[in-house]
Amino acid sequence: MQLTFAVAALAGLVAATSASSSSQSKRNYKFQVQNWEAGCARAGCYYNFNVTGKRDGEKPAFKAYCFGDDSGFFTPCELLKGPLGIEIAAELAPYDYTTANGIAAMGVSLSFTTNAETPVTYNYTGHYNATFNQFAAPPYDFKVKPDQITAVALALLSMAAAAEESGPPDALFSAGSEASPEQAGSEGKDLTDAQLKEYDGSDPEKPLYLAINGTIYDVSIGRNFYGPGGHYGHFAGRDANRAWVTECWDSEAELTHDMRGVIDMFMPKYMDEELADAAEGKSSGDSNLAGLQEQSRKLVEKFGKPSKKERAKRKENDRPEAEKAMEQALGKWVSFFASSGKYPVVGKVLREEGWEKTAPEPPAICENAMKKRPIRGGGKLDAVMNAPLKMGGDGGIMRDNDRDEL
Repeated sequence: MQLTFAVAALAGLVAATSASSSSQSKRNYKFQVQNWEAGCARAGCYYNFNVTGKRDGEKPAFKAYCFGDDSGFFTPCELLKGPLGIEIAAELAPYDYTTANGIAAMGVSLSFTTNAETPVTYNYTGHYNATFNQFAAPPYDFKVKPDQITAVALALLSMAAAAEESGPPDALFSAGSEASPEQAGSEGKDLTDAQLKEYDGSDPEKPLYLAINGTIYDVSIGRNFYGPGGHYGHFAGRDANRAWVTECWDSEAELTHDMRGVIDMFMPKYMDEELADAAEGKSSGDSNLAGLQEQSRKLVEKFGKPSKKERAKRKENDRPEAEKAMEQALGKWVSFFASSGKYPVVGKVLREEGWEKTAPEPPAICENAMKKRPIRGGGKLDAVMNAPLKMGGDGGIMRDNDRDEL
């Protein structure tokens, strides 16, 4: 009953806090995006811009620089001005080459925690359909209005749960006692994967940990991002190498350190192979050729069909480059945490040698990740794929000889 009452009180607190914040702030609050620039290359699409926000009620003033690619998930921006503890992030949705409409669907997010007696973490996220303007127009400015607002008072909920099980919060520690190691964090602390899960942020009395490539970091300072409800909350309490690289995290199975099979998303996709398979009624599922059997047959007649031996040779030749790309994709995040200067190393993740021999098979790479495979022409199609990219008159992306060849 106590917990039920506390949860009800929490809901009331969040609602009241949200209403209070709204009543004190301007209803037309917007993020100001400046010098927006976005473009596409064969490796994918990318963006960079500055974003500012004015002080508005409890929302802090800030300025940040954002850059990234069309991964479809939020990436932390560099905070240039603003109070410590706030987080700015941006995203760019994967570009839809099937429509090639030139729309750059972007998003901006502001996350901050109030300094009230019972802190509440707010997240304001807005979306906007910008354009890929790098080769077509100069950088430009626009405003983004938040369309998603959340408020989380996690500490109160956790204290209520603790009170239900162990009595009042002040009975958990004796008067005058020093903070426990769990509260203060610790160094040189090696943990198993199961033990690491205890530091996923669900207990505010414990530090917040995540691991990457076997090294555990204390990310408590970034609780807005890595804690419950944060954009990267699914990484907390885990060593999720696989998800950092694939950006697939819709299931628990994908949030694992197991990298078996991840190389597949870095193996090139050859269009002459895709066309040949589609002509026979087969499709990889990520080439948009399903149902285009007759058209594929005509193109195969024009550009040729690779033999099984040629396909096998390509895989053999491409594997070293794919392995290097996979290592670089993971290494980017390993380097980020190692050089951040704000996330101290806690220890290492403990695993038995040869764990993969008894571990279940990891899940298949998700479709969105497989769609990011590098694309090559193959055979006569190489000339088509190597033609320069440019923006069409309607803002769509085309190759110089697309219409002539295909």
